[in-house]
Amino acid sequence: MATRRDALRSLFAVAVLATLGSGLASAAGRKVKIGIALPPGNAAKGATLAAEEARQTAGLLHVDLEIGPAAPTDTIRVVETTPAKDLPFLVLTVGDPSGPVRPRVFHVASQHRGPRQVDWRPDLERFGAEQLNQRFRRRFGMPMDEQAWRGWVAVKIAAELVLRAPAGSDPASALATMSFDGHKGEQLSFDPQDHHLVRRQGREGQQGRQGIPGSAVPGVPAVPAVPPPGSLAWVSNERAGTVTVIDTATDKVVATVKLGFRPRGIEVSPDGRRVYVALSDTARNAQGPGDAIVALDAATCKLVARYDAGTDPERFAVSHDGSRLYASNEDAGTATITDLKKRKVLSALVVGIEPEGVALSPDGHWVYVTAETSNTVSVIDTRTERVVASFLVDPRPRAAAFSPDGRRAYVTAEIGGTVSVIDTVRHQVMRSIPIPGAHPVGIVVSPDGKRVYVANGHGNAVSVLDASSGRVLASIPVGKRPWGIAVTPDGRKIYTANGVSNNVSVIDAVTLKPIATIPAGDGAWGVAIGR
Repeated sequence: MATRRDALRSLFAVAVLATLGSGLASAAGRKVKIGIALPPGNAAKGATLAAEEARQTAGLLHVDLEIGPAAPTDTIRVVETTPAKDLPFLVLTVGDPSGPVRPRVFHVASQHRGPRQVDWRPDLERFGAEQLNQRFRRRFGMPMDEQAWRGWVAVKIAAELVLRAPAGSDPASALATMSFDGHKGEQLSFDPQDHHLVRRQGREGQQGRQGIPGSAVPGVPAVPAVPPPGSLAWVSNERAGTVTVIDTATDKVVATVKLGFRPRGIEVSPDGRRVYVALSDTARNAQGPGDAIVALDAATCKLVARYDAGTDPERFAVSHDGSRLYASNEDAGTATITDLKKRKVLSALVVGIEPEGVALSPDGHWVYVTAETSNTVSVIDTRTERVVASFLVDPRPRAAAFSPDGRRAYVTAEIGGTVSVIDTVRHQVMRSIPIPGAHPVGIVVSPDGKRVYVANGHGNAVSVLDASSGRVLASIPVGKRPWGIAVTPDGRKIYTANGVSNNVSVIDAVTLKPIATIPAGDGAWGVAIGR
């Protein structure tokens, strides 16, 4: 009987059979084939899930992607063979085996053990691992193990090579310079020396998510304190199940609202009278009583309304007239449009896989929805309420923000370590700005449009970009794992919600120096500012 060790010593290869030097044409508008030849087993199951997700992504990008049994003429093949002793058991080769140049071999996984190895466990929960484990369990009724993950990531890499490589590029060279998201919380790329898939830098932190207090009644009255008039910062605390209210004039906490469940996305209504908060049920496997958008009265902190916005709403945007709410449904891969006046879901649009960020253009015409697994941004036309375009950005896009004039949008990529600048007329990436040593998540543009502020998550800092040149002007240390970020209406202060240190950092936007640290609840996540 074959043992697990024997299985791990089998050779699982993704063969990209393209002649080196011939170039890889752009995938858009043409048919692409990925051939798979794997025996039954968990690796094949992982490859199947990745193939299904690749088809969905290709459909958004209007690419005709065919995935089926491997043929010798396929440009991309996923196959399994048996290696000689001590050879790697998972590789990706680039090049035509019948050509004059031997194919270049890229090792997706190997028997080498060490701090940079890439592996998987069914109990991983952070950095999208929980969502991937859930998708695999829903699809196959079992946890994702190491072999299943390797099958998934091999097909994902093969698909991204086709979808992301620049037109006319050499496929082997393109693959050598690309980075990937394997839901491990850091960039995966091929080592330039031995071509092994490795984590670019080791980091601990794959801890299980702490329990989030639930609530049988969706909304508990606020503490007696009533917020004073003026500009307020509202901070959602996902583990505490609360919202912290801060007076931006004094930078003091003036109220705490207890909601229960898992509050994340938070926005102030255009007229400033309501504060909307996205709640998720802690079970996360299906829509439950905790999945909703709730509205607080900004003057009293009392819960005044509750709206259905689909399963697991994370981020959202409210239309400028206050009639529509557009929410990302992380588990379902959809964006839900809710009529706020009728308290009714109008539609659930298919977007990318694991959607998160939602941004509304200043003219109210476009909604951008980022998707972390498919690395896409879907564009919703609010007039027709349909997805009219999708485009690729760097790995694991988290959030988007528009410039005040609406001509540009900015999208963070946590694993890519970049901010993409988008032409909002053509819905195309103009350029990608690298943020050194950062894991960009939250993003906001200054009211005058001259600066872009980026919350760098595990980088524990805020980067300041010049919107015109794209130059990084400063990196400002803040609390641990800044996620949400907001700027006051006058542009003078920046606030970050820090999810590990459980506080809020305040930055003077003139001096670009931290000026205050304010205690918040456990798992500070989002921040919104309104009058």
